[in-house]
Parts: sequence; structure tokens; C-alpha cells
Amino acid sequence: MGGGVKPWSVPTRRLTQILNAIQRLVDQKGEDEVDTAEDNEIQGIDEVTGSIEGADSSVMPLPIAEAPSLRLVSLRAASAGYGIAASDPTTVLDALRIAGSQIDAPEEADWRPSTLSSIRDISDAARSLGVQVEIRAIRDGRPSSVIAKISPASFTEISQIAMVHGTSSVLGVVERVGGVTTKHCGLHVSSQKKMIYCQVDSEKIVKEMGKYLFQSILVTGTVTWLKRTWEIKTIKISDFEPPKGPDFLDTLQRMNRAGGSAWDKVRDPDKRLAEIRGA
Repeated sequence: MGGGVKPWSVPTRRLTQILNAIQRLVDQKGEDEVDTAEDNEIQGIDEVTGSIEGADSSVMPLPIAEAPSLRLVSLRAASAGYGIAASDPTTVLDALRIAGSQIDAPEEADWRPSTLSSIRDISDAARSLGVQVEIRAIRDGRPSSVIAKISPASFTEISQIAMVHGTSSVLGVVERVGGVTTKHCGLHVSSQKKMIYCQVDSEKIVKEMGKYLFQSILVTGTVTWLKRTWEIKTIKISDFEPPKGPDFLDTLQRMNRAGGSAWDKVRDPDKRLAEIRGA
């Protein structure tokens, strides 16, 4: 982490923030995605404090379900070095090398929200500590060359290249809403697989949105897109419009009241339908 910084001088909260973010770089998960799978058994332990020489940058990380977990196994007094073990060192180091190449050439990278959130957290910790974070590999007990370097300014510089901001309206389904210190919600839009994490301007809006859980609403606010894919990264919601018509449950109940409940009295619905069709 830089000359003169000792491992014991780094606050636990900041160290955890950095290690969690590095794990997410390997997993390709966002900060709101919790891995509930059991930790993989460590078979071939290899310490990681950074890069790997000769790794193939075309090799992508394993799918999320198979991504190996990282474990802290040692400390190095010089420059606050932390040894990390992985069940699959090659996969881990390849994934981190890809992240390092993206940081070095942000204009050419196809950024994912999970990668950006990881870099944001590490950059934030680096700024707090006044250091830069380097990831290396250990070869024969000695650190090799740096493959990923994240400075206090890394996220700011990357976000200016990777993201576009603008005021817009987005239609989506409210999947969660709340927050104690920061008001937020989870919104699912049809064009994206993963839920979008949104900030909400006021407690009043949060309370109103809570009335429409699992219903479609139109939110308005500042939207952040990834430049290359136009995938929505986040939305800062300033207002929303509730659904215009009745929700699906109300529609079913109205159909039932209009005569749909009569089928409950039919002993053999299949036979009755065949009679109606003239079979």
C-alpha cells in the first residue's frame, strides 16, 4: 500500500473494504450481491498480493457460482502487504490481471457495474489511507510485477470515461425499498437481468414507493449509463408515477367476482371444456 504504511496501522474497516472489493473483482459481483455458497476448499495455496507474469489476458473469470474464494493468510510488514490464498490461483490472478488491464486502458474496456463498484471501493479506501493499492503475485516467496494498481483518483478518472449521466424516466418494477441512513430502492427493468440499485431523494418518496412493491412504476431522476452498452448502472430518483391501471392481483380478483369463481363448482373442468368445444 505504499512505503511507511504498516499492516497494523490500517483500520479493519478499510482493510475489509479492500479485500471485499478484490473478491468481487474475481466474482464479478456487485456490492449488493451476497455470495451464500460455501467457501471452496483450498487445495493449491498460492499467495496473492498482485499480478502474475505470463498470464493469458483473454481468459475470463469463472462464472459467479464457480468463482474461487480468497482468504487472508499472512501479513508483510513492508508497505502493508497482505498475503491472500486462493483455491484456484490461476483463475484468480487471470481475473485480476484483466481488471488491471482495464484500469490501465479504460477507454477500451467494456465496463461492468460489478467491476466499477469494486474499483470505487478500493479507490475510496486508498484515498482515506493516503496510499495506492497494488495487487501482485508471489513467485518463489518474492513479489512479482504489479498487474493491478488502484490510486485514490482511479475511480474518478475511470467514471468520467466509462459512464454517462443525464435526466430521464425509466419504467421498472419495485423489488425493495427502504434505508435508514441512505434512502434507496431496488428496481428491475425489462432490459436488464440484474436489479438496479437506486438512491431516492427523500423519505416521503420512499414511503410512497413502498405502497407499490412488485408493481411497475415510472421513476424520474438522474440516470447513470455505461457508455459502451448503455446498461443502466444506477438512478437517483427525484420523483415517480404510480401504475396507471389496476395491478395483476386486482384484475384477478375482479375477474373472479365477475363469474370466474363458477369454475370452482365444476367437478371435471376438462370434461366440461370438451363439451363446450363440441368434442
